[in-house]
Amino acid sequence: MDWTFSLVGLGVGLLVGVTGIGGGALMTPVLVLGFGVPAALVAGAGHLALGNVDLPLLGALLVGSLPG
Repeated sequence: MDWTFSLVGLGVGLLVGVTGIGGGALMTPVLVLGFGVPAALVAGAGHLALGNVDLPLLGALLVGSLPG
């Protein structure tokens, strides 16, 4: 096991606990930029290709979220 992941997780956890910032706002850039983990958009495209996406529900969510 790579201890770097554990140490980064500990650091982000402490920072989230002290500041109240959301963990995803800190951990996502670290994983994508620091460790080369592909972003969620790639995973979303994969689910779309596999047919796992409920397109009518996606459309309803986009109508509500895109204006915001």
